[in-house]
Amino acid sequence: MCRATTGTAGEPLAPPAPELTLTHLDTLPTLAPIAVRLLQVTADVDSDIRDVVETLRGDQSLTAKILSVANSVAMGAPGKIPTLDRAVVMLGFKTVRAIALTVKIFDCFPTERSSPRQRQFDRIEFWKHSLGVACAARRLARCRRELGIDAEEAFVAGLLHDIGKVALDNVFPKAYERVALRARETRCDIADCERLILGVDHAVAGRHLAKQWGLPRFLQDVIWLHHVSAEALAGSAASPALIAVVQLANLLVREQHIGQSGDHAFYEPCTRLARQLGHSEDQIDAVSRDIVSDVAEYVSLLGLDQETPESLYLKSLSRANAELGRVNTELLTANRRLSAAARYFDAITRFDRQLTTSADLAAVVAALAEACLSALQRSHLAAFGVHGQRQAVELCWATSEPGRGRTS
Repeated sequence: MCRATTGTAGEPLAPPAPELTLTHLDTLPTLAPIAVRLLQVTADVDSDIRDVVETLRGDQSLTAKILSVANSVAMGAPGKIPTLDRAVVMLGFKTVRAIALTVKIFDCFPTERSSPRQRQFDRIEFWKHSLGVACAARRLARCRRELGIDAEEAFVAGLLHDIGKVALDNVFPKAYERVALRARETRCDIADCERLILGVDHAVAGRHLAKQWGLPRFLQDVIWLHHVSAEALAGSAASPALIAVVQLANLLVREQHIGQSGDHAFYEPCTRLARQLGHSEDQIDAVSRDIVSDVAEYVSLLGLDQETPESLYLKSLSRANAELGRVNTELLTANRRLSAAARYFDAITRFDRQLTTSADLAAVVAALAEACLSALQRSHLAAFGVHGQRQAVELCWATSEPGRGRTS
């Protein structure tokens, strides 16, 4: 196991070499052969429905999932879909591929229901976030077909964009708990904490895993570059529009607090990126309204949790309120500090103005008492000074009541 040298507080003095961390990712399970085969079959222009159905027949669990999706009301099925052949025809190759990849990737990274304690990196909440990004990306792609983005490819890209996080958590569970805890406590970008503790971030780790699994180039690029700005992507990626759509979907889902990604930093609101992609406010509002019901359906389909749209919405609202409460607390604390600093500055200014070059010890002590009375917000305060030559003591007490101070 790869370990970083740690200090007394448990933080790494030096992160491990990136190459060493990435080597340990090679121990992760490989993607199920049926998923790899489906990727190949659905990408082949000469493939037909029989190739897809024959590939699926070897996995009863996956077949059941596809039939369930085909028969769901949300997919718009006109009636009962009794056979796999009809389900594949109705859904289409790319939708079937998306379902298969989703199911098999969840099999690679189980949600650890039996964890004896609440983990900082909660896999169930992480997958809800990922499903939210997938559903939002698909809807965003459908809203702007002129972008040339396939909606089902957008779904898979959204689902896998953060796969590096769960991969790192799988290989380095204790270290990734520290990553998630540090990100939560400092309210920062989790990628910064990953690099600090593990030597690589989830984008690099995810790309390594995507290459190992033989995922298509467009998925590798989304996983690797989903934190890079749209401006910087121009000319440097094969699918910049797809990456930008996933970025927008990620922002939408995070702003609605659907699931938990482990990230806490926001660099820009989703409105700016939406304008760049040409999405109107009405389109963004419509996508936002539908994400919760979309995620609840997939959560139920995949057996992640007994989640309904209503319960998922209430959880999202609760997280939003908790985040708002935290921000308000931080603002109140900051205001108190600023107020105290202003009082101290004002007290020092008044103290300086009250003194002259001819001021004796009694005047200095009296000015000091009045300044401290104001700065410390006390109703009564005493101060004294010792005259070195005469061995005399000047005593002053100040009060917030006008005319009641005294020096002796």
